[in-house]
Amino acid sequence: MRVVLLPGDKQVVVTEYPDPAPGPGEVLIAMRAAGVCGSDLHLYRATREARRPVKDVVPGHEPAGMVVELGTGVTGWKAGERVVVNVPVGCGRCEYCKQGITVSCKDRGKRGITIFGSDADFMVAPAVSLLPLADEMSYTSGMLCACNIGTAYQAAKRLNLSGRDLVVVFGAGPVGCSTLMLAKATGCRVIVVDVSQGRREFARGLGADDVIDPKEVNAAAAVMDLTRGRGADVAIDTSGSPSAQSVMLDALAYWGRAAFVGMQPGTVTTTPNKIIERQLTIIGSAYWPLGIWGEMTRFILDHQVPVERLVSYRLPLERADEGFRIADAANEGKVAFVWAD
Repeated sequence: MRVVLLPGDKQVVVTEYPDPAPGPGEVLIAMRAAGVCGSDLHLYRATREARRPVKDVVPGHEPAGMVVELGTGVTGWKAGERVVVNVPVGCGRCEYCKQGITVSCKDRGKRGITIFGSDADFMVAPAVSLLPLADEMSYTSGMLCACNIGTAYQAAKRLNLSGRDLVVVFGAGPVGCSTLMLAKATGCRVIVVDVSQGRREFARGLGADDVIDPKEVNAAAAVMDLTRGRGADVAIDTSGSPSAQSVMLDALAYWGRAAFVGMQPGTVTTTPNKIIERQLTIIGSAYWPLGIWGEMTRFILDHQVPVERLVSYRLPLERADEGFRIADAANEGKVAFVWAD
């Protein structure tokens, strides 16, 4: 089978590996869609020295595909079924795994980082991590739900978004634009902040009511102007930029709610007094639990959220080098590797 490898220094290699076989409790999946995530770009940009210990691990953690073979002991699935794979691989024993919150398992494996990922023709995954893909949803839609939309949906759910809210989203990458689309489907007014003109325009095309360039204006002051001095009811940072994370709290109204979703190295400067005096509610939100899969996919179908519009480029796996270069430029929407059905 063909696989993608990231040896470091923005190098991409497409090579051949032996076809894998599922072990006990595992399933072999033929990939049909796999996305390039911002997290993958950290691996792409890493030095060769940093990548050396895991240079032979296939990247990718946004898998959607078709079951082709079952390992021994697997029940409840059959060849030909369309599935999405829950990315974190937990220990299966701890309290978080038992709740389906595998991302919080202290002993979890990281698909595409320490465990072979989805940028390959085939992937083996534990049967317990499979999620059914509704007939009405494309493989590309399922791929998006595996990470970007799922991450955005969990944060929006925990913030209890409603149509009464004015929401400001910092970062117009795939997770930020997923947040935008879900908030609009809920009935919110949405302001998007991003340094990239291309991504601001992309967000505008997806329904953003206003966009802000933080290089040109103070984003918090601009939000205050757009809200007649009140501020946003909800703020969500998907960029991970320390400067955006610091400004985000200043953009909130009194009694506002905020979520930190994006992660990058750096230090955020704020004061507890600001949070206390303005009575803000702040959460951190990472990925999503298995239990929201049915609810999330129903929401997408019931509200006819056009999630595939998040994808700007669909490329075959052999063009992976081009795909990573496009994603690294961060000018538009999502890059997806796709296979014929």
